[in-house]
Amino acid sequence: QLAANGTDTSLVVSLSAAPNTAATITPATLTFTSTNYATYQSVTINGVEDMNLLTNSATVSVTASGLATKTVTASVSDNDTQQIIVSPTSRTLAENGLFNPTAVLAFDPSGTVLVSVASTNTGAATVGTTSLTFDSSNYATPQAVTVTGVVDSNLFWTSTNIVFSAGSISTTLPVTVVEPDLISLTGPNPASICPGDEISMDVKLQAAPPGSLTLTTSGTCANRGTVAPASMTFTPTDFGVVQTITFVHDFAASTGTCTVKVDGPNMNIKTFSVTVLAAGAPVCNM
Repeated sequence: QLAANGTDTSLVVSLSAAPNTAATITPATLTFTSTNYATYQSVTINGVEDMNLLTNSATVSVTASGLATKTVTASVSDNDTQQIIVSPTSRTLAENGLFNPTAVLAFDPSGTVLVSVASTNTGAATVGTTSLTFDSSNYATPQAVTVTGVVDSNLFWTSTNIVFSAGSISTTLPVTVVEPDLISLTGPNPASICPGDEISMDVKLQAAPPGSLTLTTSGTCANRGTVAPASMTFTPTDFGVVQTITFVHDFAASTGTCTVKVDGPNMNIKTFSVTVLAAGAPVCNM
């Protein structure tokens, strides 16, 4: 409001907040007349979200032609909490496999932040770097850590958490380490068929996976006929139950040796060779 009616015409009062990176004010102007000069008019001061954790302040100025400028200081308390952001949020890799997760801070720190990095189960996976240093100049720049799956003597999957921590804040990255030699693929010996015939192979897992596991079939035999099914799924309860792959040769396709492959995520590919004999082979004329 105005302290007194000083004019018979309207008076425009301008309002501003500086710096506007700390706070803003609306509306930018107020108009007073001889009829409303003594009535309070409301303004709204909004604190601005920023990328730091500091309490900021802004000077609100009220100006009008011919009148002394009035100022007030607005304190803007920060409502953010520092976080360690890790990417990816989870990962599966094979024994002796590696990947490089990255970490950043969510907000500009007021000083240097030392982030510790550790594996909760070093028998499953290890980290190549045990600490990362962030400050105001690099808090948003991703820093990488090498995580390596540990090779063991069993056929079981293992797991660990890669923990990124600084003081009271921490972020956990779950990691599952896959046994790469889990697939068993067997078939007849000798594995030879005549043109147009078929042959079957047995597939199972040598140990239980932690959840459902889907294997896919491929190989050059698919170019000479059909290999089915295209995929098969095992669970922790039926991992040892044999599932069958069948290769049916197309009589018009070429003969010779081809392969059937079975593959799973982060696993070693298993290959079975099949020989398609020539139509004139003695065994094929019986």
